[in-house]
Amino acid sequence: MDDVARPVSPLCNSNIDRSVEANMASPAHNNWSPLPANMLSLATETLDSIATNLQWSSPELTRFMLVCRRTAGVAERVRYSSLIISGGQGRRILATLLSGTRASDRYCSLVYRLWYRGWADTEMHLNASLLAETLPLLSNLAAIWLDANPIDAVHMMNRMKKTGMVRECIHPAFAMADMRDSEPCSLWTIPKLEYVRLTGDPVLAGLTWHRRLVSLEIAHVLDHDELANFLSGAENTLLGDALETLSLKLSKSISVSIAFPLIGDTFPHLRNFSIEQTCLPIKDILVKLATPVSSFPRLRTLAMNRVYSYEIPRWGSVFPFEGFPLADLERLLSRIADLHRSLYLIGLGAALYELDEHGRFIRKNALYPVAKRWTSILGVNLEIEKFVGLSLVYEPRPIGRDE
Repeated sequence: MDDVARPVSPLCNSNIDRSVEANMASPAHNNWSPLPANMLSLATETLDSIATNLQWSSPELTRFMLVCRRTAGVAERVRYSSLIISGGQGRRILATLLSGTRASDRYCSLVYRLWYRGWADTEMHLNASLLAETLPLLSNLAAIWLDANPIDAVHMMNRMKKTGMVRECIHPAFAMADMRDSEPCSLWTIPKLEYVRLTGDPVLAGLTWHRRLVSLEIAHVLDHDELANFLSGAENTLLGDALETLSLKLSKSISVSIAFPLIGDTFPHLRNFSIEQTCLPIKDILVKLATPVSSFPRLRTLAMNRVYSYEIPRWGSVFPFEGFPLADLERLLSRIADLHRSLYLIGLGAALYELDEHGRFIRKNALYPVAKRWTSILGVNLEIEKFVGLSLVYEPRPIGRDE
């Protein structure tokens, strides 16, 4: 066995080693110089920074995409991660995503958040139809902001039902009839959707039912029927069991002392809650929280008639609330601090009451234009800066017409 020849690894061959050393010592090797620097020699992180700086200048970003295939791939992620669908430019974007090409499939997979603006558009029905056709293709969509005109909301929901975007709990016989009458759709449309803001008609809330959302904001002022329809659609569903952040506006005719515990029972895992109403009776809400058995066992932040750090027509309104003696407020806050160990932040208009290290609520003011704390809590992944690249710091105004 000892006389059997064993193979020698090329790496251990002394002849090869001497050949390599000779090449290293050759004049040609010593005169080696790096290739001239160009766009392809830059790191991917550097190209990504360049594309991010060009994000808000569409022509310059387009030129950057046309340099080569590598820059196109970097710029695609920047351009299509956050989309604003509005007017003729929005129609062109939707048409591009629906074109069925290999590039459009890649673009659809890059869309992470989307803001649909359907107001003051002469082609509302066309845009709504294109949007309903496009949404099922956005497999990685996580955040959507629907600012739909009430005139167009019903049409949009009908189109979304046909494309499988609206999940309904119906009898199997009706489901079989729908499959017979139209093309069956997958139940897993936009499976990664977690953050939703609805600024139009509350009928759009049907898009959120039976979805495991993390955050939901309904900016429309809900009346009795609309609130009841919303709560009944969310109760004992994926939405009711999973939702952690909720923002609602209620009409003045709704009794908050009745609606507040109903909302808590519908969403037992709620962590962040914002409620707004003209002349909101904040004392009734605090009294409900100060009871030993509360409907919000996991609540961490509560905003009552919160302020906004930006201005949006029809939405960025500021509601007054009913005041009451400061001594009663301090007594209720002390009681709430003892009962709710997880609740650390309460907002009353522009005033913030934050829990300190001693377990007491200390008042702080959130003044314009730096009232962004609620936005960072209640508007995750839907901040306006994510879409337009600018911080809007105008003082909010009452509800009014478009300008």
